[in-house]
Amino acid sequence: MERHVITTKWKDASYANAIKRIIMNESGSLSLYVDHSNIILNEPNYASDYIAERISSFAIAQNPNLTASLEIINQSADILPVSSHDLIFYDGKKRVPAESVVEYYSLLDLEPACSVQISNIGVKKMNRNYGIVTEFKPPTVQFMTLPFSVDLVERAIATFVQRLGKLKMDISSDSSPNIRIEKGDIYKYTFLTETSTCIYAIRMKMDCENLSSGVDHPSNGYGVLQFSHPNPSAAITAAIDLILKDFKRDIKIESTK
Repeated sequence: MERHVITTKWKDASYANAIKRIIMNESGSLSLYVDHSNIILNEPNYASDYIAERISSFAIAQNPNLTASLEIINQSADILPVSSHDLIFYDGKKRVPAESVVEYYSLLDLEPACSVQISNIGVKKMNRNYGIVTEFKPPTVQFMTLPFSVDLVERAIATFVQRLGKLKMDISSDSSPNIRIEKGDIYKYTFLTETSTCIYAIRMKMDCENLSSGVDHPSNGYGVLQFSHPNPSAAITAAIDLILKDFKRDIKIESTK
């Protein structure tokens, strides 16, 4: 699988996630797909819907012939981490190494005596909205690796920067139809033209109390930002400016096999 290493000076994994998710949400690229009814899970800490959504977020080689499955029983006394590289992949009828078609992602942690069985994982073009766990903070990163073409990555970066600029304009207008604002001790901004991808990146650049982000509702996927600040619009604008400044730095894209 051809990969492209994007080396940057960024120190925030939310940027890498934003680029990946813009590509997977909006470019028509292929993603893994499994119906939650094909997931048999006796792990009490996870739901089948979560597992299905997690699998669909994996960046994969753009091969329409890929299928996959998974069957693991934790027979040890310790928690067993399960990742994307534990999936069994086929290219048509030929089995292929997981490492050659999917990047490494954590899927779940199996408790002792628990198991997971997933069948009929296929690929298709999908549009998805992502919820963000508010207490999650990604690790510091300085590069990302994606199994997409250089052109696709460059267009995703340009799209991300353009959308941040549009958000900044909407924030500066108190009457923008693209934003719903609920005022109070904690302000709630609902962005009607943006999912949580860009909103989460903005959140990571804000220094406010009671700060969280997510989606308004799974049915619409609108990005939501909640926080306390004496000048909320200025706080969001300042965060966007910091991100745009970061994206003006040099970005080096190299292909690797």
